[in-house]
Amino acid sequence: MIVLVTGATAGFGECITRRFIQQGHKVIALAVARSGCRS
Repeated sequence: MIVLVTGATAGFGECITRRFIQQGHKVIALAVARSGCRS
């Protein structure tokens, strides 16, 4: 299965991303830089 995870570098997102990878799933991980977005 291919899984999309947002917030994949912190907290729950990081945990669930690792779990999906361990289970053999392909993961697309999205995260916003800690500095935030600039306009």
